[in-house]
Amino acid sequence: MKILFRTSGVEFSSAEQTLAERKLQFALSNFARHFQRVNVFLSDVNGAKGGEDKLCRIVLHLRRQPSLVIEERACDILPVIDLAAERAGQVLGRKVERRRAPSSATSMSGESWRRN
Repeated sequence: MKILFRTSGVEFSSAEQTLAERKLQFALSNFARHFQRVNVFLSDVNGAKGGEDKLCRIVLHLRRQPSLVIEERACDILPVIDLAAERAGQVLGRKVERRRAPSSATSMSGESWRRN
């Protein structure tokens, strides 16, 4: 799984990057064959003002489908990555399940189901 990190106005150590990579791999590992790469953008929206100003944007580049974009905000960098990684796994899981599920309007024989 290719994970690329980019930061803007955020201090992000190599130890934090290693933790973030593990969290993303854990959250997305069941669906790794459904995407090509993951881009993670980290930024400090408000600068030195404080508050919920750390932004984590995860872009999942899916195979043969549009990319999924997940954004989360929090006060600190690692918690915001946790939130975004968990949500990315949930969203990707729902998308994969929707693709697998047969349409409920079609019967096994392929005929449309109608209410009388």
